[in-house]
Amino acid sequence: MFSKYSQIDILRHITSRFIGRACEWWQERQYRVKKGIESCINTFYELKACMWKHFIPPLFRINREQKARIENFIDIGDAFIQNLAKFSRLEKDFKHNEKSIRESKQNLKSFESMKRKEKKKSLRNFVLKENKRKKR
Repeated sequence: MFSKYSQIDILRHITSRFIGRACEWWQERQYRVKKGIESCINTFYELKACMWKHFIPPLFRINREQKARIENFIDIGDAFIQNLAKFSRLEKDFKHNEKSIRESKQNLKSFESMKRKEKKKSLRNFVLKENKRKKR
């Protein structure tokens, strides 16, 4: 949205809209910057952090651990949303693989049963031949 504007232009626009306590705070802060008491704000994110420290009571601020947990949840949510499209594809792949595995198992079972039948048949034939030899 603001890509064609410089950070300073963005700050000027935002701070020009301040009213009430925010306007008073900003003017006082600019005075302290001119006197060299405080450092200059160069980006919107610096302004946001400075305003957060000044206007949000300490009881409402979150500590680093809470912030890390919140960021972790946000990252998990972002990852979930990004992978949502992949999920349906992976689900289809899984179902296809599951079906092919089932078919492979069935083929293996039928092959094993055929082998067992062949072994039984060859064993019977062997036993019959041995019995015929013994009778002679």
